Amino acid sequence: MAPAAGSARPRPLLVELVGPPGAGKSTVFEGLLRDGRIEPRPILRRREPSSLAVWNLLAALVLLGRHRMLNRSMTWLLPELAYLRALPKLLDQRPPERIVVFDQGPIFFLTRPQVLVPRLARWRNSTFDTWSSLLDVIVLLEAPDDVLIERINARSKVHRMKGSTAATATEFLADHHAVFREPLERLDRAEGTTVLRFDTSSRSAEEVVEEVVARLTTLRAAR
Repeated sequence: MAPAAGSARPRPLLVELVGPPGAGKSTVFEGLLRDGRIEPRPILRRREPSSLAVWNLLAALVLLGRHRMLNRSMTWLLPELAYLRALPKLLDQRPPERIVVFDQGPIFFLTRPQVLVPRLARWRNSTFDTWSSLLDVIVLLEAPDDVLIERINARSKVHRMKGSTAATATEFLADHHAVFREPLERLDRAEGTTVLRFDTSSRSAEEVVEEVVARLTTLRAAR
């Protein structure tokens, strides 16, 4: 699925933003993209070799078929799985001096409820190990639940928790924190992966962007 860990082939630095809704991921993401060295995740376009798209789509079909998950409700997973498989190849094609940032990247996808089913556990762990060896920086944005709930209700962006009761929103956020707890602990232990944590109730988006860019500059210089 991906180049072996420790490969000498130069590649871009890979950064993923994670955190609950309302933590400021979109704002920080947009701020990072203002740096000319940083770009969003590559897109599988029509001009890409057809074999890349077809091969990874077939592999996704085989995976879901093997686990008896080929049904109408799971068809949305096919393009996501195909993209996740194709992504290392797409990243190999990017200039190595670039920095690629994901606002919804591999770790986000691997913590989706539909992917957390027991029958996909072996695939999920293998894929997680692959990406933990490829991701250079995880930027975890957090804030107290009351701040997150206030932001969700105040912003124009649609979210299913917007306007819900405080109890419902608190329960949703508790589930979100629980889902990310174990993968973040694994990433903390992963060699070569840096986890940066920010409380956006006390740090502005500009401060977060400045510190992340400084850390990325240091990592790039060390390569």
